[in-house]
Parts: sequence; structure tokens; C-alpha cells
Amino acid sequence: MKTLTAIICLALLKSFSRIEAFLIDGHHNHNQQAPRSLTPKRCGGGYETKKNPILFASIPSNEDDDLENNDDEGENDTKTDRIIRYLGRGTNSIVRPGVVLVAPEHEYDHYLRRSVVFVYGIGSNEYGEHVTRGVIIDQPTAFTMGEMGGGSVVGPLAENILFRGGPVGNDSATLFHSFGKNNIEGDNDGINDNYENSMMINCGEMIGTSGIYEGGLSTAMERTSEGIFPLNAFKFFFNYVEFTDRELLSILGDTDSDGDCWTSLEIESSFILDSDLYTADCWKYLRNKLKLRGLI
Repeated sequence: MKTLTAIICLALLKSFSRIEAFLIDGHHNHNQQAPRSLTPKRCGGGYETKKNPILFASIPSNEDDDLENNDDEGENDTKTDRIIRYLGRGTNSIVRPGVVLVAPEHEYDHYLRRSVVFVYGIGSNEYGEHVTRGVIIDQPTAFTMGEMGGGSVVGPLAENILFRGGPVGNDSATLFHSFGKNNIEGDNDGINDNYENSMMINCGEMIGTSGIYEGGLSTAMERTSEGIFPLNAFKFFFNYVEFTDRELLSILGDTDSDGDCWTSLEIESSFILDSDLYTADCWKYLRNKLKLRGLI
């Protein structure tokens, strides 16, 4: 087992050896078309309508123990009740920046198996293709951002775990957090309610209605070094996943004989940014909630 672990770590080190294109202070408007900042569009179920989506809290933690496949080894203990907003299944899913897409049981793609994908942009990529872009939120690596960042991340923030966001991205890393200027009264645990706007991170607009922002590394390092922002509100991702319109419609339309398929949800920003998640933790938790509510 130790030999296998060493081989895996060496493979990851080789894969991460070219992390150089880190977004330092750039910020993107997620409502304007640009190579990385992708224009929202109708896809699958499209934008949310006036119909009331299903809103439910997680069930008491004593019901959490019956997670699918009962994979206890390495599983993070998720006891806090979380709000989950159901936005559709399969080709009726609402897909827009700020939602998460939860994989079905029968998804066997190497990266997407048991995955939860946070969608952070929809629009044209650098090749002119119209794509949906996201990061897998619960696939941690064995390394910190400081170890893999080539000196671009220093201070307390360098100790944050690097997550593998997907297979695309030219070995780049991206920072997500919840401290944009238009989220002062949002999900910012540990911050004084009277904290001035000028002290927030300059990083563009919120991604959808998620309470999450991209970029602003320099300010993030300064504020965390000063103890102003908690480290657990920042999360680094190595690469990302990207689907063309045809690829997205294909996976959304892939339904098994039991009717299981991809599901679209809105979840709390603190869940997306949780750096204590083990592999597939979020997927098991959300699948269990959906199953107990009869939604899958």
C-alpha cells in the first residue's frame, strides 16, 4: 500500500510540475463574454422560471449514516444541516453559473465518476467554442497550494489543500472564495458585519447567486496573513472540466433504466468551499439527501 501511495504521489507531482499560469489579481465579469469569463445561456432546462423550485434542508444527522454504498473509509463526517435547492434532473436541469451538477451512479468517466461540479462560467472559450465550465469540488490532492504553486502563494494561505478541478486547463490553478465586494452581508462567517467595503477582495461579480467569487490572490494573501479572513473560506482548484453544448446535452440526457441521471442543485457556498472534504464526500451527501426526498 505504501508503494502504491508513493507511485500515486509521484504521478501527481509530475502532473502538477507545470502549474505556472496562476490567476493573481485578474477578475472576470461572469455576465460578459470573454475567453475565461463565459456568457450565461439557456442550456437543458435553461434559466430558472417563476415556478417554485424544491427547497429543503438536510435531514437530521442520524439519517446521514445510510449513505449510498456505505463507503466509510476516508469519509468526512458531515453533520451540519445544509440548505439544498433542487433545480431539475437530466435535460430538464437548470444549468447556469453558480449551480452544482451531481453525477448519477452510472457515470463512469474517470474524472466525473461520483463528482459534484460547480459551474462557474458558460460562454465562448479561447477556441471560439460555446462551453460550460466548472470544477469538481470534492477531489482533494495530497498537496498544498504552497507546495505546488511555485512560490506564487505564500503565508497562511499557502497551507490550503489544492483540489483537482478536472482534466482541462493547461496545468493552471484558480482561487475561489466568498469575499467579493457585493457579498458583505452574505455567507462570510468570521467577518464583522460592519466590515468596510474597501477591505473586501476586488475580484469582480459574484458567480451567479452562489456567494462565490474568483481571483484576487494578492489581497487574499494579505488579509489571511493579517487574520482578517478565515483560511477555510478560500479554495484552490487545479484545472477544470469543460463541456461543449453537445457534450453537456449528451451527459444530461444519459439516463439509466432506473431513471437515474445528472441533477442540478444550488447549495451553500460554505459547502462548495469546504476544504475538509474527502473524495466523493459531497457527492455521497447530496445523493443521499436526494434519495431520501424521493428525487432520484
